[in-house]
Amino acid sequence: MHCITETIGAIKECNSYAYEDPQHEMSRYEVGCPLPPHDPHAISVSLPTWESNVAWGNKESWVVDKMKTGYPRFFVARSITALAEDVVWRYGNPESETALIFPAKKTAKKCVSFLHAGRIIPLSTNSSEKAAKWLSVFVVVFPKNLWPQARAFWQHTGDGVSTRQVMVLRELWNADLLGIAGATKDSKDRSPVLMGALDKLCDHCIVSTKQQLRNRIAGLISTNSEIAVAEDHVFLYPTGMSAIYAISRSILSVLGSDKKAVCFGFGYTDTLKVLTKLGSGCHFFGTGNSVDLHELSTLLSTGESISAIFCELPTNPLLQTPDLVVLRGLATTYNIPLVVDETIGTFVNVDVLPFADVVVTSLSKAFGGKCNVMGGSVVLNPTSPFYSAFHRSFTEDFEDTYFPLDASVMLSNSAPFSDRIQTMNTNALAISRILARHPTVQTVYYPGLNPEGFDRFRKPKGGYGFLITIRFKRQQSAMDFFDALDVAKGPSLGTVFTLACPYTLLAHMSEIDWAAEYGVVEDLVRISVGVEEMSELVAVVEKALAVLEVETVQVERPRL
Repeated sequence: MHCITETIGAIKECNSYAYEDPQHEMSRYEVGCPLPPHDPHAISVSLPTWESNVAWGNKESWVVDKMKTGYPRFFVARSITALAEDVVWRYGNPESETALIFPAKKTAKKCVSFLHAGRIIPLSTNSSEKAAKWLSVFVVVFPKNLWPQARAFWQHTGDGVSTRQVMVLRELWNADLLGIAGATKDSKDRSPVLMGALDKLCDHCIVSTKQQLRNRIAGLISTNSEIAVAEDHVFLYPTGMSAIYAISRSILSVLGSDKKAVCFGFGYTDTLKVLTKLGSGCHFFGTGNSVDLHELSTLLSTGESISAIFCELPTNPLLQTPDLVVLRGLATTYNIPLVVDETIGTFVNVDVLPFADVVVTSLSKAFGGKCNVMGGSVVLNPTSPFYSAFHRSFTEDFEDTYFPLDASVMLSNSAPFSDRIQTMNTNALAISRILARHPTVQTVYYPGLNPEGFDRFRKPKGGYGFLITIRFKRQQSAMDFFDALDVAKGPSLGTVFTLACPYTLLAHMSEIDWAAEYGVVEDLVRISVGVEEMSELVAVVEKALAVLEVETVQVERPRL
């Protein structure tokens, strides 16, 4: 049983990879390889060409079959599906059933309710009380034909088990130390080394690591704000979407389930999905401009009951800045909570707390940085008129499912967060200016190029962020630039290494025409700028643009 101790060591070792050269030649990795490479907990995957992104969106086998991993909510990790399949083989019918694994019983129940089918198999081990929670999971077994719906629940809620937890559970399963209560080996057969290691690790993480994480977030969000945020105002979740799902549940609990929410601006796709599929519905103002503000004001003036207003600052992928001053005024006038997602803005760059009742962040992105751990946070504004009711609701609903080893990696990764963001800010501003000058480019979406709106919410020492989205004049130019761009390519953002993707193809492949109505056209190229040397990044971008310059000369050459 020494292998479990080795597993814990391997998990820690994964986080010790050198990042002195953040790019690690990741642009040269083939379709389906994890990003970062060689990390079993990587949360991005290489899709290095425009063609491979289209094929992934269309689920073509030449790409799907090569995928070793993927973004964890969109791609159920092979280690997780393998353990789930083993559970079905032992306790179910592998010919007609499949399964997903959740860390909490109530989440498993929600999944069964969402599917209107399935059953829950609880797995546990005779561990000591401190570690027992992290060695117990709930497997939802359901008919194979319901896999698309089950995967949608996994994607939208972000509440599935993590790869680090499964790595530990796999060793227990293989040793017949994990199963239905009463069906596993007696405790006398257990390794004291194993249990001692888990007890020490989990106890330390629960008491110390998560406390440090909450304090770090509280300190960052309080900077330059007159509002003092304390540790108990911060709630940690296993993913950013898990945090948003928790907010949605709390709002429904406090304000009633008969009111629709408002999603203001074209934000992240799954936020809208949670509000519509798992909430009570949503009014979508996808442009997020002054016209939408007027229409929202008109809607509220008619007496329409709204549960909450959700927005991002800035939005993804068009990097637009919603007018938080006006939104705050409407929220106050009509007694509606305002929820702001500052994932792309970051704690370092923007101060949204004075305007928001609730602030949500995907810690998986820039805060974690190294692209190898998931996490999310919710901060309740202690000066909000909704604070007492929300804090009570969150506390009653909250179940800590953030696996301690994930929390430990997140704490380590986020230590240089502030310095990292400043470097990314500087790099992104320089790259955005180069792109904006190029004749093949129609629009560069970046707050630093038109800073007036963003500056109202920017901290005194903050920058304009790490994310850039480009729209070219011709679709072929977008495709050629993307293929020529010598950086890592795949889903996610906020990574220490520069990471590019054709955003709409990944996030809205099944609703291309709908997204285009709001300016999120099919051929957008999104670049999350990393911490590489600026001169190297400039050279990479200029080299990709040079391909388009040659193309332009060929196109414009007069016929003889």
